[in-house]
Amino acid sequence: MAHLLSKSTYIRGRQCQKSLYLNKKRPFLRDKISPEQLAKFKRGTDVGILAQSLFPGGVDCKPKSPAQYAAKIAETAAMMAKPEVHTIYEAVFQWEEVLIILDILARHNDGWHAYEVKSSLRISETYLQDAALQYYVLTGSGVKLHDFSIIHLDADYIFQENLELDKLFKTVSVLEEVRQHYDETGTNIRISKATLEAESSPKIPIGPWCHSPYPCDLIGHCWKHVPANSFLYMDTIAEEKRFEWYREGMLNIGELPDHFGEENSRIQAKAFQSGKICFDTQQIDPVQQLLKSRDGMESYVYVLSHSPAIPHFSGTRPFERLPLAISILSSGELTIHHHLATAESMRKFAIILAGLSRKGKIFTADGQTLKDLFHFASKYLNKSELEEVSLPEESIVGLQQLIDELKLFFPVSMKDISFNEMVRWLSGKNFKLKNEVFLVSDLIQAETEPLFADSLQRLRLFPEALKSAFDAIHSLISR
Repeated sequence: MAHLLSKSTYIRGRQCQKSLYLNKKRPFLRDKISPEQLAKFKRGTDVGILAQSLFPGGVDCKPKSPAQYAAKIAETAAMMAKPEVHTIYEAVFQWEEVLIILDILARHNDGWHAYEVKSSLRISETYLQDAALQYYVLTGSGVKLHDFSIIHLDADYIFQENLELDKLFKTVSVLEEVRQHYDETGTNIRISKATLEAESSPKIPIGPWCHSPYPCDLIGHCWKHVPANSFLYMDTIAEEKRFEWYREGMLNIGELPDHFGEENSRIQAKAFQSGKICFDTQQIDPVQQLLKSRDGMESYVYVLSHSPAIPHFSGTRPFERLPLAISILSSGELTIHHHLATAESMRKFAIILAGLSRKGKIFTADGQTLKDLFHFASKYLNKSELEEVSLPEESIVGLQQLIDELKLFFPVSMKDISFNEMVRWLSGKNFKLKNEVFLVSDLIQAETEPLFADSLQRLRLFPEALKSAFDAIHSLISR
């Protein structure tokens, strides 16, 4: 019998039953998956495969397509019946029309130990709900389960020369927690199955659940009645307050009470209503002080960085941010330094930034990020260089810091605006910058020199876009 629910659809139903129904019955309404979400999916897959090495010699029962689900359920059962099979990867089970694919199932004397792998640094409530569903299906399928654990990345692990999986991963038993959720899980399964068997979708209004615990991919459909400049998109107002107003029948900024919110909220509201960039004119002088020293000796620096879940650079932890490539526009000349993947390249990265700061100010996208990356790279300087190589606070001007200082707001939500969109709003120019998630992936995975060169060519546009944004802010506050 075909299944009605899976792990992902069960969690979707916990978040919103309307989302569950539309996902199943109207999948064409779903929004396009973002590059960031695609990267998270790949990261989860990569970490899951790596964790299998903790249990070597297992049998892989992973289905290659939905058409194989029934066969893989039978294969999983057959493998469990063989005493010589001690570990099964991607074990498939179905119970009460709920299908699960367990990351790792390991034999434990006369029973089994279930493991779910997560590419995160901690166990969230959603992960416990996920595990509770799997426990429900496993025990319902007759599996004699001794324990259920979640394997996740250890935030304290520091990579040295070789990857130590037993230290990289932390295994935490959640057996007692999932047992406590057993009855609740059964109830939620019945509710979700009833929803999927209904003739129409539940009448559920939009609310905070549209974004928590995960951004729903049906927002484009469910929010289509919300104007693009509605206060619901204003991130300077607490979400709870926005939806309180919404439940009272308000939708547009003009309907809000007089003197609502703080000054930031009122400036953002003005930007939304006018469709133009707005800022606090009282902050012009300090920002002009930061910009007035642009005398042709300044440098525009864009650092492409990434935060690998699996550390591969000596002395780093999971998800620690690392510089990958740097593109510099200085004195009219554009240079790129890439492959920052060795101690020597990190040392040069720090020296380059220090040299630019001695020449003049450094203008970058985010000053704090640049300082953090410099601090990281400085660990690879030799003792004599540590005394000479520095990056003075006053030498860095960050675009994000200027925006914060000016209390500058765009006519769109600041939460999801990309660097390319930010530059376009400020300067009116569309540099068509490639999404950084894809650019990082291209640089890391490029297998040929032409592909690598093409990715670097795209990075050349970033400091030019950065200069355009700073020029636009200078013009904006000089009017």
